[in-house]
Amino acid sequence: MNKWICLVLVSFLCGCFSRHAYLTQDRYNQVEIGQPISTLIQQAGEPYSIHKNKSGEQEYEYIELFSTGTRLVYENHYIFVVKDGQIIEKKMRQKQEPPYDLIYQDDPNHHYYP
Repeated sequence: MNKWICLVLVSFLCGCFSRHAYLTQDRYNQVEIGQPISTLIQQAGEPYSIHKNKSGEQEYEYIELFSTGTRLVYENHYIFVVKDGQIIEKKMRQKQEPPYDLIYQDDPNHHYYP
């Protein structure tokens, strides 16, 4: 009986600490134009957002965050333009948060900021 309880507990903890799929710059570079979007979703998970253009195309956006400790350094936005279920274009944008005065201000970019 004790072995079963330990087995269930260990499998539960392993499930809690497993990482979900995400998109990195290496994976972004491996995505090819003409690839089905379903393949990308299967490999990298659901996108952060999906936007529709006036022309009927969809933009799938993935975000990769880079931080040191509790401070966000920069983020990469990977955008895939999709038409008829196929990737027809891909773009990458890098965003940095604006600087702040270390002495006189709290970090407004900190994700725990009230």
